Formats: sequence, C-alpha cells, structure tokens
Amino acid sequence: MLVIAVAGFAMPWQYLKNNDAPKKQSADWKQHPAFKSVSPEKYGGALKALAIKFAEKINISELAKTGDEQFWTIGKCVNFEEVHDVAERKIGIIENSEITLSRLLHCLRNALAHSGFFALGSTELNIDSISFFSEIRDKKGTLTGWEVATTSVEGFRHFLNKWFELIGDPAQRLAVPEVFNQSLVEDRMEQQA
Repeated sequence: MLVIAVAGFAMPWQYLKNNDAPKKQSADWKQHPAFKSVSPEKYGGALKALAIKFAEKINISELAKTGDEQFWTIGKCVNFEEVHDVAERKIGIIENSEITLSRLLHCLRNALAHSGFFALGSTELNIDSISFFSEIRDKKGTLTGWEVATTSVEGFRHFLNKWFELIGDPAQRLAVPEVFNQSLVEDRMEQQA
C-alpha cells in the first residue's frame, strides 16, 4: 500500500510542478505533455472542485471517514522523541473538526516523500495502524515541531481508494498540484494566526 501511495499520491505534484515558485512556473507547468489532453475549461473546473474538497474538515471529508467512523487522528508535538507517543497514546491530538483535508494531505505527502512513517501493532506480526509524521516549520523555516497523522490499515486503504477515485479524471489529476500548493499556503497562515 505504501508503494502505491508514493506513486499515486505523493508523486503527482512532486514531479509535475515546481513547488517553490507556483506562480512563476505556471506557464511552464501548463506546457507539460499531460496538459495536451485536457481543455482549459475542464482544468478550471477541476481547480474549483479540488479547492472546495481540500478545504473540507477531515471530520466530514469522505477521504477521511465513512459514515460516522473517523479513520484519522492528528496530533502535534514539539520534540521528535514524542512522535511515537502522539501516535500510540494519542497525546496532543487536535480535534478533527479543526483540520482541513489539505493539512492531512500535506502531512501524508511529506511523510511518504521523506520516509516519515511507522507501524503500530498489538504483536510483532500484526499491524493495527500506520502513523505518518511531518515537520512543522515557521515562516522563517525553523523547525517548531511535528505533526502526526495516524490511521488503521483499513482507514489507509479507504483513503487511497477515495483518493484514486478523486483523481480518476485527468483534469482532476493535473489540478492537484496547484490546488494543493494554494491550500497549503492558506493552512500555514491559519496555523500561524
């Protein structure tokens, strides 16, 4: 599942767009061969649809829950040594109604890109949950803590299935990087406020 997640989740915006300069690179980005099959109208519609989806709180997002069952817990800690405690003992947990889908996606993307994940289980042979962790940095780039997203194996499978449904349309796939980067900027501003 992790290999599929890297290929189908972390890579779409990692390799298709320069995340450091989204506005400057916009023209170059639209020259990518993948854009040849998508009309500007369809791309514009996909941008709007994904912006709405990424702004959803995870307590209502179909990517993070099914029915009344919440699959994810997200917490924060200051020291790296506390990451495991956030995941296992649920210390520093943030209410799901306060977390946007884009914030969860950011944590997952960074965790998958930088090997920031580990499994928890009731035995050495049984994996009950997977935790993903990502650095939190302030405006100056100083490390201020860690964000930890934890879900069951079934919850992660559900997330991936819903993610691939969401980006099944080529226009949606192409819009992911642009919407993700914009929502990430908004999330950072909200966190620092």
